[in-house]
Amino acid sequence: MDLLKLESERISLVCFPGRLFASNVYLMAVDDRAVAVDGGMPWTANRVLDFLNKNRLRLEYILLTHSHFDHVMGVKRLKERTEAKIVAHTRSRWGDVKVDDGDVVKAIDSELRFLVEYTGEHKIDHVWYYEINSKALFIGDHLPTMKALSDLRQRRGAEPKILLPGHGRPTPRAR
Repeated sequence: MDLLKLESERISLVCFPGRLFASNVYLMAVDDRAVAVDGGMPWTANRVLDFLNKNRLRLEYILLTHSHFDHVMGVKRLKERTEAKIVAHTRSRWGDVKVDDGDVVKAIDSELRFLVEYTGEHKIDHVWYYEINSKALFIGDHLPTMKALSDLRQRRGAEPKILLPGHGRPTPRAR
């Protein structure tokens, strides 16, 4: 588990790095409530659940970047133990809440606001989530080009300060 630094003092961001074939799982928390991005594999979900319990956090949403096995195998376990709602693109077979390009998912009384950017790359249901307040961009397995980031800025006003991939280490965005 890696605690990541954000500009927002109220928002905590924790990365649970994937091991072997697993994807990273991210938790964003404000006070005693949290949102996860991706579900990883069952063993990663167990680490997330332990963290939630130890820190007395209530998981409200699980946002899926896409539905490849390494991003969703732990979702059932997280949902069963927390009753969190699953958020996924309209083309996904997953999801209690379906989202499309340009939607904004508001969580934790709008303390967290995730702008949905549909990529359709890598997998037909692939999306990025840009958390507006912390300027964090969750990119799953579709790495953005400089042009894609420029388009995101022009069309959505998004200025990511950190890129959070499905695999590997988060990367502060150079200007």
